[in-house]
Amino acid sequence: MHPSPFKILIVDDTKINLLILEDMIQTMGHLPISVESGEAALVAIEDSQPDLILLDIILPGLDGYEILQKLKKDPILCSIPVVMISSLGDSESVVKCIQLGAEDYITKPFNIPLLKARITSVMEKRQAALKADQLGRYTLEKKIGEGGMAEVYLAHHALLRRPTAVKVLKRKHLNEENLKLFEREVQITSKLTHPNTIVIFDYGRTPDGLFYYAMEYLEGISLQKLVEQNGPIPEERVIHILKQVCGSLAEAHSNGLIHRDIKPSNIMLCNRGGEYDVVQVLDFGIVQIMSEKDQAAQADYVMGTPAYMPPESLQNGTDLDGRSDLYSLALVAYFLLTGKDPFNKDSLEKTIAAQINEAPVSLSIILGKKISPDFDRLILKCLEKEMVNRPSNARNLRASLEQCQLPHDWTRSQAEEWWDQQSERTLSPDTTDNLSDNSPRTLSIDLLSPRTQPMPDRQTDSDRL
Repeated sequence: MHPSPFKILIVDDTKINLLILEDMIQTMGHLPISVESGEAALVAIEDSQPDLILLDIILPGLDGYEILQKLKKDPILCSIPVVMISSLGDSESVVKCIQLGAEDYITKPFNIPLLKARITSVMEKRQAALKADQLGRYTLEKKIGEGGMAEVYLAHHALLRRPTAVKVLKRKHLNEENLKLFEREVQITSKLTHPNTIVIFDYGRTPDGLFYYAMEYLEGISLQKLVEQNGPIPEERVIHILKQVCGSLAEAHSNGLIHRDIKPSNIMLCNRGGEYDVVQVLDFGIVQIMSEKDQAAQADYVMGTPAYMPPESLQNGTDLDGRSDLYSLALVAYFLLTGKDPFNKDSLEKTIAAQINEAPVSLSIILGKKISPDFDRLILKCLEKEMVNRPSNARNLRASLEQCQLPHDWTRSQAEEWWDQQSERTLSPDTTDNLSDNSPRTLSIDLLSPRTQPMPDRQTDSDRL
């Protein structure tokens, strides 16, 4: 596996020791996190999920023994390696720490070269274990993404040798209830077969309790980066993209799934098998299952980005259905056409208030030029605050998009020309853009799963412009 930075937590109540250790860890190319008390250490372990802990014994509040004991009794956190660094050099202290589960013990004043070698040895063993047997038949090569919920690695299947993205859920989100929920969601989403939905190959649990799943490794560019690097795109290309997203969502919704995190960084454009501008919808990992029977007994961990979340999701997270995804998709259209998020303000509170209360401005007004009146009205319809006034489902939205009158369509030759122009810049694989939390103010909320039903396929009056 290629080397990648580790998060190393330092727990010591002496300032000079913290400074020395921080400097040493930084020179090794890793990320130091420092705390000065036992209580702060427990908080930091939960919040940052370090790859290694350097732990003093004599601390204010909880001492190192107590922290080590609590850590090793936790079924989720127990696999984090701990190296004790203490002025206590007696054999009794060393034996006690080893018996409690410490990987190593170094006495103060510490020898920097020796400490570096010990840290490197512990982390190499941890990587070797992860690579050798913790992720089944997938050989991990390097970390390619990290976000609030998970880390993603570039990997290869032992037999097929094809590049694969393996997503590993972070330990702080792991408990039996969440594991069962995520496992069930992966089982359901792996059955999605639409060509514009990312393919999930496999899933499993590691010996120390980590949950992971393997998905296809995509080379392309996310819509977020597309606009950041190239600026707003023309409406005919936007419609070409939206129609493909609608196809992916239509299948998911017909299977009782709501995506809940449609945003530019979760939608990729790819060049696949000679086909250009092929959309892939990513990260169905936080989907909501639209099943009344199941929701009655489950709590759902909801994660979304307020700049793209519909009012009903921000208000109470209940009574959602596929029309909630259509609201988010309309905001993606705004971003693609203008380079801006219409409801994104300078604070989280203002953003939420704008999503709930502010009426969107016509795209023609924002752009200062005419666009297809049909398209303009359709986007505004998708952004209605009340779900009942939006298009009834993704299939009908796609049909309406196809009926929009445009000066010309986005053609295959235009797409091919664009991709040829990009070939001089290497498009970095963007499979994990959805993990980078790069959309403003990502919000996580614990909510009870709402009781909703899959949407009807029939067209209603609200679908007609």
